[in-house]
Amino acid sequence: MVGQFTIYLLFLFCLSASHAWNCPPNSQKNNPNLPNDVAYCYCKPGYWGDLTVPGATCMQCPPNTTSTGMSLSSESCHCISFFFGDLQHGETCKPCPNGKFSRPGSRFVTNCTCLNGMDEYGDEFNVTTCLCPANTFRTETYLNMSGLLGGNPISDRGNTIELSLDKKYKNGYIIATTIDTRQLQGRGSGSYSTKYYLRAEDDLGVLDLWSASGSNVNLPRLLLPLPRDRGVGLKRLYLDSSPYQYWSFTGVGGSVSVLGSAVCLACPEGKYSLAGDSS
Repeated sequence: MVGQFTIYLLFLFCLSASHAWNCPPNSQKNNPNLPNDVAYCYCKPGYWGDLTVPGATCMQCPPNTTSTGMSLSSESCHCISFFFGDLQHGETCKPCPNGKFSRPGSRFVTNCTCLNGMDEYGDEFNVTTCLCPANTFRTETYLNMSGLLGGNPISDRGNTIELSLDKKYKNGYIIATTIDTRQLQGRGSGSYSTKYYLRAEDDLGVLDLWSASGSNVNLPRLLLPLPRDRGVGLKRLYLDSSPYQYWSFTGVGGSVSVLGSAVCLACPEGKYSLAGDSS
């Protein structure tokens, strides 16, 4: 009898383990330690919905729009970068004309401007276009960003490692689309509660590209695509950790590459170009 009861308990345990609880589709909990209850679930970025309403689901924002996490209504959806539109008055998000840039949430064509480092030129029909100024050129390429060998932290916090941009791109304006860490080496070392990040900073602020927790974590060796509305004006890539500890990373080396555009790079010494040249 005892043996049968033990088998029954094991059966119940296996049954419960095989039915792990998850939030509804396209939603998540902000903290995994919160109770398994839909009341603690919120829609992911790019979706909206109030899950506290019985039967509600997370609806996807319209094309060329997105939303921040925890959005409760469709009014939270807004146009992504390089698009504009007054969604609250029934408009759709349209691309900015002639290569111009707009920040997320732009509603009017007047919000579309030239990227930093580019100048606006008009023709005889009063049509304006964004072009690289004279003595610069625009290129599409892989931009090498090399990791610091040895993993020595260089920030005043002591737990951050910068992945420094190749000096020939220092004066460029980068529109990044994908971060390639397949040649990155090293690991994060700390307590089981330590969390490690690969972060990027662009014109809109800091973005987490990758994160992991644990006492001994290998750094990512992946292709990491950026969201459609991010990567404009990429300034830096860096490894970070939380909570603070001085030696968070060891053996950092290899390289990280960025796929995207370097807008308006300065011509090499002794070379010249006209406005709008691409090589």
